Amino acid sequence: TFNGSGITIAKTAGAVTLAGNTTWVIKHNLTMTGGTLNLNGKNLTVNNVLIIGTGTTLRLHGNETISYVRMLSQRNSSIWYDSPTGGTVTMSNYPYQNVIIGSTGSTTFNLPTGQLNLSGSLTISGGTLAVNSNQNLNVSGSWLKTSATNAGFSAGGGTVRLTGRDQTMSGSTTFYNLTKNVTSPATLTFAATTTQTVSNTLTLQGTLG
Repeated sequence: TFNGSGITIAKTAGAVTLAGNTTWVIKHNLTMTGGTLNLNGKNLTVNNVLIIGTGTTLRLHGNETISYVRMLSQRNSSIWYDSPTGGTVTMSNYPYQNVIIGSTGSTTFNLPTGQLNLSGSLTISGGTLAVNSNQNLNVSGSWLKTSATNAGFSAGGGTVRLTGRDQTMSGSTTFYNLTKNVTSPATLTFAATTTQTVSNTLTLQGTLG
């Protein structure tokens, strides 16, 4: 347990990794201004505001308990799911900017109940991101799926909505429904040598430039 006015993580590079205690308690604010905070499977309680600052990364397995009064995810911040143990993890409804699905194993990361909203980009580099209850996945930034053999997307009966303006899709992916609607000129770029497959409905609605 840490008392006082709060803790700031301000690393220029690298990570702060929690160890020891099963639950870490911050009595006031926890502010990230640089580097990565790796929960390493530990629970985290912040008795006031948890701030994931611009350019920082909160790294977690996904089955930890994170408690806070308020969470702020600033522009270009990332939340990285990395559970290495296999099995299934259900993602939480955090205020996301960028999300990284980056397990070294075969873990399946189910979308949270309802839908998953990203104000930034989605990267799938390890493990499987799964639509398990026909949820929607709204992505404002790029869709970036690597060629790693353990990087997958299970579309279920859900809809991926590309909600940004100019967006890029990389990595071959199969979708159930894929939608992009814009009211001002925008470009959707598909990376070379990749294939995007839509098994049900593709909706692309734009406007004249």
